[in-house]
Amino acid sequence: MTNNPFISIVPVKGENLVDREKEIAELSVLIYHALNKEIGPIIIKGHPGVGKTSIILHIISTLDKHVNVIYRYLDSDTLEYLSSLKLEDNKKYLIIIDDINNEDGFPKEKITSFHYLIKNLVKKCAIILIDNRKKDISTEVSFENLKIIEIKGLSYEDLKKVIINRLNTIRNRPSNDVSPFSEKEIEEVYKKSGGNPRFALLILATLFDEKTSHEEKIRNGI
Repeated sequence: MTNNPFISIVPVKGENLVDREKEIAELSVLIYHALNKEIGPIIIKGHPGVGKTSIILHIISTLDKHVNVIYRYLDSDTLEYLSSLKLEDNKKYLIIIDDINNEDGFPKEKITSFHYLIKNLVKKCAIILIDNRKKDISTEVSFENLKIIEIKGLSYEDLKKVIINRLNTIRNRPSNDVSPFSEKEIEEVYKKSGGNPRFALLILATLFDEKTSHEEKIRNGI
């Protein structure tokens, strides 16, 4: 059976920055200002799988080597880590906390502790909070000079580029063809996923298996 190029929901080479130049540029400027303590925390919000983490990881890779990046996913260990964190006065720090929506599963005292930690850390370093919720953390905590960026789904054309890129990973020669899918099927995937790359890949993985399995049965005369 043909390898399914849509199984992995993690971006593959060449696709994670499709149509994200605007967001990357905007976030890069905000991070610069945050590192210089000119603004407060930055919230990156959007549905799960829309590309928030991919964008921020790209930006991290372009930062000056003198910036000390701390990247954590929110859980109980992260709360303990932040509580004991010692920052040196003569260094620049960027603290990124992903999946802060996980606080919804914390007891009230832990949520209060987390909010207190963030409000204190933002006085000393740049903070980025990545949130999957429609009502993000800014509805619960008041921050000075807060900046919010919402990451939305890809356009139809850009999702199509992702699909072609995945298909080309299993082709002998690169092509702009969407085969074995039809244009109508791609349009349906876009409508169902709303341009969310992760959701689209999950749909495409199933559809690809169905179509290639059918084609192999025909070739084998089954």
